[in-house]
This record gives sequence, C-alpha cells and structure tokens, in this order.
Amino acid sequence: MVEVGNNVQAIFGTQADALKSDINNTLVANPTDPIETVAALEEVAPAAAVATVDVPSTTIVAPVAGRPVALKDVPDATFAQGLVGYGLAIDPPREVVDAVAPVAGSVMKLWPHAYVVLTDDQVGVLVHLGIDTVQLNGEGFTTHVAEGDRVEVGQKVITYDVPAVEATGRNPIIPVLVMERQADGVAFTDAVIGDHVAALDALFSTR
Repeated sequence: MVEVGNNVQAIFGTQADALKSDINNTLVANPTDPIETVAALEEVAPAAAVATVDVPSTTIVAPVAGRPVALKDVPDATFAQGLVGYGLAIDPPREVVDAVAPVAGSVMKLWPHAYVVLTDDQVGVLVHLGIDTVQLNGEGFTTHVAEGDRVEVGQKVITYDVPAVEATGRNPIIPVLVMERQADGVAFTDAVIGDHVAALDALFSTR
C-alpha cells in the first residue's frame, strides 16, 4: 500500500487489471451516502477516515458455506498479498450456491461476479466469486439486488453456478475481504480453524 496525501490507494498485480480499473475509477462523493461507484474500495476521502476512527468492531459472516482458505493461498497475487484488503477465502461446494450479504449495509458496487457491501460505519466488504471470473461476462452468475440497495445480513445477492465456472478452467474460490485492512486490522473467529464453515458463520471482525 502507498499513501498519497491523506488517501490510501492500492498497488495491484497484473492478474487483477479489471478489478483495479473499477476500483481506481471510483470516487467517494460523500462519505455519509451509499457509494455509487467503486472508487471507495481503495480510496476513501479524509472525512470518511475520520468518521471511522471510533467505530465499533464489525463482524463479517460467511457469504457461502465451504472450506476456509488462508488469503496467502489464493491463486491470485492481488488477493494473496492483501493488496485489495484483508480477510480469507472460502472454497465453495461444487454446486449452485447463493452468495449472501456478509454484513448489513448498502450495495456499494455490484458486478455479475463480485460485490461490495458498505456498512453504516463505512466498512467496505468485498466478496469476489472466483478468480478471473470478470472474463466470463456474467455467465454462471445471477444477481438479485442492484447497486445502492439496502441489504441485511444473509440476504441473497448473487446466485453462483460453481460447476459452470469451474468448467471454464477457473478457480471458483471466493475471497472475502475487508477493504483497507491489513492483517493487524482483522481478528479471526474460532470458526475458521476447522475445515468447514456454514453460511452465516462469523468469520472475522474488524479491529
């Protein structure tokens, strides 16, 4: 990560050019409003940073069931190196699954293959369904919400056809990240120690 003035911006690897472009092209127009475009993922206005200093911890739950995987083991350097944010990944079952909101808030950004939910405390949580899935142009994914919608924890956001995506040769693993956090900004729960988490199990919290 590099600091530019009072803002923090990510340096991205070559394997996530599409995600980089979306993130870098978005600006936070007003930290109190739902973000309409994705710049807030890695560039937050100073007012937003001040607003989150004394915010209580936010708990992030599993958007799908599956096997928890350490972020460093995700086969994409952008995620593995924590350049977008920090958290973990979930290796999903090989079936059609519903990916749900891991926190309550506004849908800050929605792609066919990924989404960011912004909490009322200005914590952005990214759920990215598969690796290099932006190239599928929405095939294998069905969205159920729109950008700007209010969602509650556990609300269905995207239906993910895991076998269809895996059949294209892509890894279906799902990074779940808190934006603008590194390892010291996330506290994992006991649930991620085992070899399986259920949907809505608490994964980690911000600190």
